[in-house]
Amino acid sequence: EDEEAEEESLRALELNPGSSEEHRRYARLLLQLDRHDESVEQARRAVELDPLSIQSRASLGDALWWAGDWQGTVTESRKLIEMAPNNAYAYYNLGYGHAMQGHEEEAIEAFRRSVELDPTDPLNRVGLAWAWARAAERDSALAVLEGVPAEASLIKEIAIVYGELGDLDTAYEYLYMAVEEDPGSIGTLRTDHSADPLKADPRYSDLLSRVGLEP
Repeated sequence: EDEEAEEESLRALELNPGSSEEHRRYARLLLQLDRHDESVEQARRAVELDPLSIQSRASLGDALWWAGDWQGTVTESRKLIEMAPNNAYAYYNLGYGHAMQGHEEEAIEAFRRSVELDPTDPLNRVGLAWAWARAAERDSALAVLEGVPAEASLIKEIAIVYGELGDLDTAYEYLYMAVEEDPGSIGTLRTDHSADPLKADPRYSDLLSRVGLEP
């Protein structure tokens, strides 16, 4: 299935090598396949071909984060904010880039802005809760999480907040729920840098094996 998707992307690029959108799509696919350096390369090419594309710039910020280039994430997110000052996702990525470098105040500020710009997307609130958790502000983190729905797409992210707070039992309750509701999200856990506090737990191997993955 993955091989087929990649063959399709490569064929599309062969037919239209100057298409920013095709490079961006291929970058997204490579990200899903955990081939992060290649994903960055394709995302950069997409931006080079269409520097004014908001989607391509956002994809590059994403790709850099998953590749572990926190400062690159910050740089690209700031460029995107210059282009689209009200883009909530740019602030969301900016928050993650700052937080992973230990810039807690800047991270909290960025996530706050993402919530202000798009209060309807609960993912922004989970990001803010995680930033508070990184700053060891437990009460603030839990206050932001309160009322966030345990929708399938959010379960893993909520678990990561509890992992950051050191509440591994609650984190794993959510992760086992994710196995049922959104098993694909467990795959992304392996290369998710924000999930590192969860990985030393003996339940981690069991969790992966339940969705047919190796640690």
